[in-house]
Amino acid sequence: MERGRTIALYIVVSVVSGVLVYAAYALVHPPYSDYQIKASIADTWQAEAFFTFVLLIAIALTALLSLVFRWRSGDRRIRRLSALAVLLCTSSSALLIYSHIVLTERTTRLTGQSFGGFYGLF
Repeated sequence: MERGRTIALYIVVSVVSGVLVYAAYALVHPPYSDYQIKASIADTWQAEAFFTFVLLIAIALTALLSLVFRWRSGDRRIRRLSALAVLLCTSSSALLIYSHIVLTERTTRLTGQSFGGFYGLF
């Protein structure tokens, strides 16, 4: 059972690290040009907002699962991997939200359209 949890946590750490790299890349290299955003908000901003929302939910569930693994285990390796997974989940969530905020502000500046609560995520 401990081996399965360890493997699951290694997979979680790898996947969440990939999400962190994606969020950093999206922040440095915006996913859409100004022309694309002006042409269609539905194909650009809305798609990106939906994708961000789904990723945030998946990250929250992953962090919760990691905490459950930590709570149910006395193994030192699992406790450390779980702490790393939660730290990566928190960091990737913050970076995803920040990159979404930057995209939303850019879209507002280009189109003049305002969005709902919390930059259109809720």
